[in-house]
Amino acid sequence: MTPTLWGRPNAHNVMKVDCTLQALGIDYTRVDIGSQPGDLDTPDFRALNPLGRIPVLQIDGLVLRESHTICRYLAARPGTDPSWWPADNAAQAAINTWLDWELSSWEPAFMALFWGFYRCPPEKHRPEAIEDAAARCRDCVAELDRALAVATWLTGPTPSLADLCCSMGLHRYRHMGYPVTLPDHVARWYEQLAALPAWQATAMASFAGLRGRESY
Repeated sequence: MTPTLWGRPNAHNVMKVDCTLQALGIDYTRVDIGSQPGDLDTPDFRALNPLGRIPVLQIDGLVLRESHTICRYLAARPGTDPSWWPADNAAQAAINTWLDWELSSWEPAFMALFWGFYRCPPEKHRPEAIEDAAARCRDCVAELDRALAVATWLTGPTPSLADLCCSMGLHRYRHMGYPVTLPDHVARWYEQLAALPAWQATAMASFAGLRGRESY
């Protein structure tokens, strides 16, 4: 049975799963959900995810939720290119460190800036909150730059799940109109990511329709 991804394609965490599916060459179908009021509260969707959140992936007879859990499951499937999720426990720990960092540091900072600056109408902007979020983003980007100063990709010479998941938002961060400068190693990483067809199709997709839009 073809895997089914539930979620709107411009949602940050759905994009991670979308990008991973494409990078791994897995054919799938999509149910575009999460953009209309109440569509995550239907009995059918709540049967899939009682929390009423996206993404959800139906695959191999399973119903999976939580973006990083889904991405790890996909990359660990038999026959998958092991560079994305190596069998070595130490290599997995290195990737998991970045996946946890993305959830605890980058995602909260970036989403605060994206919502506070881009998705909030200009007349409702709160400059102090925007600058606070921007400062947190700069700290995160500096941390990425330090890691990329000593490695081609976040965890070694080839891209892994760490690169796909931790880079979601980077294109929007760079192009949403808030003044930012990517340091040298992150700028080089961005160009490497932009050469990946899966990243082009997901992370670099147009997000213009979200400008000034305070609801999904």
